[in-house]
Amino acid sequence: RLTPATFDAVTTNRSHLATTTVNARAAQLLSREYGGEVAPRTIAALSKYTYLTSVTLGRDVTPPFHVRGVPVDELWAHCYHPEAIGDLDAAVDRTAGRRPIRDTAAELDTLDGRILEHLQARGRRDGPAPASGGAPGKATRGSGRSDDALIYDPAETGGPR
Repeated sequence: RLTPATFDAVTTNRSHLATTTVNARAAQLLSREYGGEVAPRTIAALSKYTYLTSVTLGRDVTPPFHVRGVPVDELWAHCYHPEAIGDLDAAVDRTAGRRPIRDTAAELDTLDGRILEHLQARGRRDGPAPASGGAPGKATRGSGRSDDALIYDPAETGGPR
């Protein structure tokens, strides 16, 4: 449910207005937005896969018109091949890099250390390492659990606070 302020924001200076079936109260509000050209009972009685819309065309707003959508099983019937689900899953695994959660969790367990190594290596490449042997500032890590964060504090070396 929209608050009156949100409804006003959505319908003010609109370029498109579209509605599917709604309850009687909302249908009355939308009927007024369509300039009374569509009766609230018509909006409330819209059938499945249909909607009413009014759009801005050039500088003019069109009168409301009826649109019938196509059910997905009708539109994509030629693509429905339940016998190929195994092949489809394998293709998704290959192209999306999908893998078991245990592998992801194992990598997360070592993430803190890998980030620290990367930052330390970058510090050595970006210029001479400070006498302490690390990157400017102080990098520490927690207990090694995946929920610990890498903490970098430039203030440890007198940097800006």
